Amino acid sequence: VARASDATASQPAKDDRATAGEVRPGKGFTLGKHKTLPGWKVAKDTSLGETLFSVTGKVKNVSDAKSTALIHFKFLNEAGEVLGTVQCNSADLEPGQVQALNCIPDGKYRRYTRVTAELAAN
Repeated sequence: VARASDATASQPAKDDRATAGEVRPGKGFTLGKHKTLPGWKVAKDTSLGETLFSVTGKVKNVSDAKSTALIHFKFLNEAGEVLGTVQCNSADLEPGQVQALNCIPDGKYRRYTRVTAELAAN
């Protein structure tokens, strides 16, 4: 169960246009102009030789203009330490278009208690 461990922790993200927040694998959320669709997953990625954090899922452009999704996931332990991050993006999506996320892992996979998502800098 995810919980905030300090006063600076983000509140759980609702399906709104948040800029950052705590998210739960499998549950859809919207950041800015894009909705990460329900069913997204956190897994172990061993393709680079080490066991790293991996995120898979699809994103939809929910705006009325062409836009690229740029999402930064953080995996934290109970003390709030960042254990790993995953940077995800999409191609330029027209309004309503859906695409699988393209994600780059960073950080050895291990037990985490919270996941946050925020808009990545352009």
